[in-house]
Amino acid sequence: VYVQYGDIFSKEEVKQEDERRNIVIPVNRCFDTTVDDDLISSRTLHGIAFKRLYDSGVFNEQTLSEELQRNLAQQRLISMELTRSDKRSGNLKRYDAGSIAEITISKECTYFFLGLSKFDYNLKAKTSAEDYALAMMKLVKYCNIRSQQFPVVIPLIGAGLARTDKSERDILEYMIKLLKLNRELIKSDIHIVVRDSGKETISITEL
Repeated sequence: VYVQYGDIFSKEEVKQEDERRNIVIPVNRCFDTTVDDDLISSRTLHGIAFKRLYDSGVFNEQTLSEELQRNLAQQRLISMELTRSDKRSGNLKRYDAGSIAEITISKECTYFFLGLSKFDYNLKAKTSAEDYALAMMKLVKYCNIRSQQFPVVIPLIGAGLARTDKSERDILEYMIKLLKLNRELIKSDIHIVVRDSGKETISITEL
């Protein structure tokens, strides 16, 4: 397990740049694909990752949504149907915390989109402590099964608009402790990447 400053999208974050890497991106539990700074903010990892896919021409909002839903349905994951009184726009099928949609972009890159937060009617995200713990444990188990022993690149999950009410340092410590307690499930290199801009505020020492 490595903790490092950097950019989760960069192939330089792993040892073998020409081999597959699995990038974990936290998203909302409806797996929305519209990045319009209303439903999905373009400044979140969710928004940044999806915009990169659109800009590269690999997907558009519709085709990405179809691929995400196809992968989720293939796994037979539990979901519930919302109404417009629950959530005013976006997808209305909400999956359980920790549901993961896996999409291979190229032979070098596979995304693990982790369903974490849920929206209220006004599209405000929230992640309870229980949902956060469940999602993180499911992620560890999923990586054990689906990483295929290729490295997994993980950001600080739960920071920013996910609204877990946890500091980034606390999130980092939690992730390290979780991996230590479940070390028997780790079958590949794990790279926890703290954004470069966090060097002044988020210490990665003494973990």
